[in-house]
Amino acid sequence: MVQRVFLTPEYVDALHPPPAGEAWIADAAVRGFGVRLWAGKGGGNAAYAIRVRDRSGRIVREAFSIWSDQSWRARDKAYELIKSGNLDLPLGAFLEEAREWARDRLATLRGRLSRAERRSKRYQQASDLVRSYTLEKMADSAFRRLERTGRKEDYRLQLIKLFDQVPRALQNTLMIELNVREIANAVADPALPFGQSRALQAFIGQLYKRAYRWHAPIGRRGDAISRRVSYLRRNQGAPHPTMDEISHEELQTLFQKLEREEAHWRQALAIRLYFETGAKMRRVMQARQSHIIDGVWYPYLPAERRLWFMGRERLNPEAQRIISLASDRRVAEGRSSDYLFPSAETDYRPIRSVWRYWSRICGESGWSELPLSHVVWRYREPNTPSYIYMCYRFFDPLQHSSLDPDVVSKLSNFNPESTNASAG
Repeated sequence: MVQRVFLTPEYVDALHPPPAGEAWIADAAVRGFGVRLWAGKGGGNAAYAIRVRDRSGRIVREAFSIWSDQSWRARDKAYELIKSGNLDLPLGAFLEEAREWARDRLATLRGRLSRAERRSKRYQQASDLVRSYTLEKMADSAFRRLERTGRKEDYRLQLIKLFDQVPRALQNTLMIELNVREIANAVADPALPFGQSRALQAFIGQLYKRAYRWHAPIGRRGDAISRRVSYLRRNQGAPHPTMDEISHEELQTLFQKLEREEAHWRQALAIRLYFETGAKMRRVMQARQSHIIDGVWYPYLPAERRLWFMGRERLNPEAQRIISLASDRRVAEGRSSDYLFPSAETDYRPIRSVWRYWSRICGESGWSELPLSHVVWRYREPNTPSYIYMCYRFFDPLQHSSLDPDVVSKLSNFNPESTNASAG
């Protein structure tokens, strides 16, 4: 007896074996696929199966098993059901996986390519195409994609202008044949501003990452370029030589400007607190009032006392003053959030970024190429000497005349072999 219905998981689970013999429930969605039900001494059973004639006219009957290599998706789903405590493994839960197997198997029996074979063929075609791409052609593809996705025209034009810094001979070279040393030298060119060099490295890295999807050896060449650029930068000099030009008075002027900020006080005070702590910027933005107890900042909730020995930091008087100032700003706005720097939209989320505000402040201070973390290292160094800041002393000795006498003495006596301090 044959029935033809559009199978659903609920319908399949409601089926019962016949009292004698077998029954075939054909699926209306995939011709030749269905559920086979048969009687037995133990009450009978059911299974997904196919019934079809192959190209030679021979009748083929095959059953689907979730534990075989016929479908890795079905096998993974079975493991997940068992982990969740569902040991019955209902047949209806594997309907879509069985249909996918049936379509591939029926196509093979009828002389057509299976889904896996079609996917492999398309991948090989894409791999051959990517191997024929020059660096310039891949970059043009990325520029067109930026235009299609509606990115700002200024951003696209900046990337195009930045990519033009790469020598024409390298642009016209196949990506898979590009010399790692030559392209790394072009990216890490000392004549190129550090910020532009980093942006160019990131853009070329994205080009190789896209190519990696279709041809893995190209992606590995991209990793080699990144490692070579990092090596060159370590041996060229300090990434931001203007760091040594920042005086103690300039930093104090910056702090006063941050504390007077009204419109963007969250970002301003978060940056100010970043200078006075050893924490990373992300942790500063996510700081909560309940995490600060008796002048000590704990990265955990009060209920998690067993973890208090990890990551705690005693706040200096200046940091406590900034926290008090942030609390006053929240009260003035009528906010009751536990976050020190809550989002302007809701009390249940902290601010997510300070980089746009920092860029504006940098422009006003004449530090357009200086990352926030590097300026913070410059300020923290007298109290917490770090290996990161020592690179500036190695490549370009500090002009001590621009620093306070206390700073000069501490830096002069600093021995990197005998300290475990970290800049955070």
